[in-house]
Amino acid sequence: DIGCGVGRITCDVARHYKKALVVGVELSKRMIEQAHRLLVGDPLKRMIEVSLEKEGLGVVSAPSFGLTNIFLAQGSALTLPFAPNQFDLVTSTNLIDRVSDPEKMISEAVRILKPGGYFILVDPFNWLQPELWNRARTMDQFKTLLTQNKLEIDQAFDGLAYKELLDGRGGHLNWSV
Repeated sequence: DIGCGVGRITCDVARHYKKALVVGVELSKRMIEQAHRLLVGDPLKRMIEVSLEKEGLGVVSAPSFGLTNIFLAQGSALTLPFAPNQFDLVTSTNLIDRVSDPEKMISEAVRILKPGGYFILVDPFNWLQPELWNRARTMDQFKTLLTQNKLEIDQAFDGLAYKELLDGRGGHLNWSV
């Protein structure tokens, strides 16, 4: 799971595929530490507390998931710390439109993917830095970029509505995915 953050997708995959080793990679050391506490657990068995006061939601406490089939690594999506042909499945959500070199991220995902493996890429493509996207400003251009990296597209969706909650006061952003 490239850009795993605190491990939402990593957790879902690990809980569903209990016999698989699920790997999450994230640039932020703080996020990796939080993901480890949440997904694997705190050695002292303390409840995990997350402050959402900035968002108007207070402090939330929860136990960890206690998963044993997860490995978390700190690393960049542009230079993934894995050997080639290691993974049956590579996922990335809400990241590719935020990296400095989207084409490099795609080539890194392809590099670590086993032949015949799957790359699941989900993103609202909000184009916060449109200068990064001179080769992929439309869905067709993005599909071309993927096929140039030897990826076969099984499914592609465009135009799905997505509402991102920003805070407890109802602040939100509307995205088109």
